Amino acid sequence: MSRKRDPLELFNAKDGQNTQLVLDKCLVKACNEGDIDTVIDLLQKGASVEAEAFTEHEALSGENYTTPLMGAAQASKHQHKIAGILLENGADVNIGDRYKVTPLHVACVNGYRDCVRLFIDSGANVNAGTLDYNRPGVYRKPYRGQSTPLHLAARDSQVACVEELLSHGQADYNKRDAYGCTCLNWAAQSASEECVMTILRLTEGSRIFSTSVAGTGDYPLHDCVRRSFVKCVRELLLRGADVNQQNAIGLSALHFAAVPSPHSSPEMMETLVTYANELDVDQPVGACGSARLRHGMSGIKPLQLVAFDPDVDIHLHAFHTAEFRLSRTFKLMTSDPRRPMRRPQCAVHLIRYGADINITYQGQTLLQQEVYNQDGADDSLLTAVVRAACILPVPDRPPGMCPEDVSERAKEKLKWLKEVFSSPRSLQQCCRVAVRRLLGVKRINRVAELPLPLSLQDYLLLKT
Repeated sequence: MSRKRDPLELFNAKDGQNTQLVLDKCLVKACNEGDIDTVIDLLQKGASVEAEAFTEHEALSGENYTTPLMGAAQASKHQHKIAGILLENGADVNIGDRYKVTPLHVACVNGYRDCVRLFIDSGANVNAGTLDYNRPGVYRKPYRGQSTPLHLAARDSQVACVEELLSHGQADYNKRDAYGCTCLNWAAQSASEECVMTILRLTEGSRIFSTSVAGTGDYPLHDCVRRSFVKCVRELLLRGADVNQQNAIGLSALHFAAVPSPHSSPEMMETLVTYANELDVDQPVGACGSARLRHGMSGIKPLQLVAFDPDVDIHLHAFHTAEFRLSRTFKLMTSDPRRPMRRPQCAVHLIRYGADINITYQGQTLLQQEVYNQDGADDSLLTAVVRAACILPVPDRPPGMCPEDVSERAKEKLKWLKEVFSSPRSLQQCCRVAVRRLLGVKRINRVAELPLPLSLQDYLLLKT
């Protein structure tokens, strides 16, 4: 604003209205409606290109306001032409509302790439952050504090605007908002795989994916795994994202892939174990220091979440409450995350890449479950367990199971196991187990780098 006005100047003694105020108010309205003819007419009649009389009046009345250039950036038609006319008449591209929301912010929210380029060429601050304050009953901030145009474009999945800001505007992609989110966090949380891939394609370095959100501790990799963005996860891992990083409640990317949700998939599990660098497939859920956030999952391993199929359903409301407070995971889960859901394909992937097969759930071993409690035709998980060991004890009946409860299918499996382990295993099998043990959990996914025939690599990974 060029100068401060006396509030009494907003009204004249004759008709109770200030002519300049009326002109400026009409200009803002015409810009909002995309009425280019009226905009030109009002400017010729003396309307201020910044609508200063109107914005001052709204500010003094305790209201937020829109500048003509902001109005043009959100119009449904002629937005680029009107914005060009206003800029030619001296409009300041960096003047915004009381929350420092600028025309560039507005153009990004609405997805107007041509306006974004126009504003950048006119000197717009591409890293301008919004203010972070509310006044209860009077003001309510429209966006998080320190939200940049890039944050808003990523939040609303405006891929074209994201591309313009990064390639043409050189926007700071590592800048955080008041909650610690970068543009990559926003893109992943907003469920836009295309937007995430665009940001990764146009950025360099590791800082963009190695920063966590304040409070939740979530990393971009966590968000992408939870939404099953397989291509994004692969790209992040190839660029060096740490797959073992845990968030504030102790969950890593692999835990998110293992927790039952509508987005769980064997493809995601395979991507993580194949492309991750030094992945610890046996990493347990970390302990949470805050009593308010304790969720009963501490110590649970990924294989336990995908290998077992308990008979009793349990609901842990406390965990959902903690997750609701801390992250967006709450709305992605449909069942108690501590309760396993047997998914043989996912479990086999974990065992192939070094997961400990000597795990238990509610007093039952994995081998007991696969022999006594699984009568289906899919024996892939049992086969993987047998291939991963040189010696396995023939399992007793699970606690509480009577001899007459043992199915014919279970008896067949027991007979097969006794035949396999009644004599020493082959030298080939013993070598496989020894090499896998030598490689260790964090290096077994690098078998493909060894100078070995493909058939031998597959053998080491329990595929044959």
